[in-house]
Amino acid sequence: VELYDDKSFKDPTLTIRYPEEIANMDNRASDNGKKGFGDKASSAKWQIPKGWRAVLFDDANFKDSSYPLIGTGCVEEISDLGSFSDKCSSLRWEQS
Repeated sequence: VELYDDKSFKDPTLTIRYPEEIANMDNRASDNGKKGFGDKASSAKWQIPKGWRAVLFDDANFKDSSYPLIGTGCVEEISDLGSFSDKCSSLRWEQS
């Protein structure tokens, strides 16, 4: 999963590979080393096997509202997370 700071896949990214889960993105640096990726994701690209999903959560520790990135086995993308933009604070993997 690659999360982007801005819509349309722009600015710093945060790459998360299975099986890593992130309970608090405020403690995680982006791929360019800049610290604190909490409440920044506005677009995403991912390649996740069928039967799995990466779930983005509004709050740290996998709480509050969620936004699933569904695995299809192919590269998927969403250029604008809409109302979930700038809200992602944690991510965990789940089987569908």
